[in-house]
Amino acid sequence: MPHFQDGEIIRKLGKVGVFNLPQLVMKCLYGDIKAYFDNVVKHSLPNEDLREIYRALEKVPVVELKYSLAKCNSQEEIQSNQRLEEGGEAVLMINLKRTNKSNKQFVSIANFPKPKECTWFLVVGNEETNELLGMKRIAFKRFASKKLTICLPNNFKTEHLQIYLLCDSYIGLDQQYSVDLSKINEAIRVENDQLQEI
Repeated sequence: MPHFQDGEIIRKLGKVGVFNLPQLVMKCLYGDIKAYFDNVVKHSLPNEDLREIYRALEKVPVVELKYSLAKCNSQEEIQSNQRLEEGGEAVLMINLKRTNKSNKQFVSIANFPKPKECTWFLVVGNEETNELLGMKRIAFKRFASKKLTICLPNNFKTEHLQIYLLCDSYIGLDQQYSVDLSKINEAIRVENDQLQEI
């Protein structure tokens, strides 16, 4: 962020509960940035500095991730409404949506020789066994949908999948989701029971 180099603003933001970029984006882009810095953070900045900070915050990608998991066969065809099998294969479907207004893809980096585009890494792993199950690099403007075929753990009760969305350009934008496969199987069973009742 421009004008954050000396660390004084970062310390003052921490005192008011702002510890990462998405929190700062929500505070500044959806309100009066000058009033926020003057009254809440207690750090007055010239209007030109505030404009530079605002322009940099506009470029920060705030991303919403939704996922679903479905059993697949050996040809990677989705087997809908079938329970996941321990040690079997599944297709992980990821939908990414950029929720903030700006379509600007270039990252605000001081002293970087050319514009850099923000990209993401989607990583799926099993923390119990320290296995990497899948990884995909993603660059997108507003929306993206990706599929990843993964091998499921051998024991759904003790092993959970972890989904990580890692940003290569900004610190504090990474996301992590824990996937309980037993709960997914239970939801599929309940849905199948409801379908049979109809």
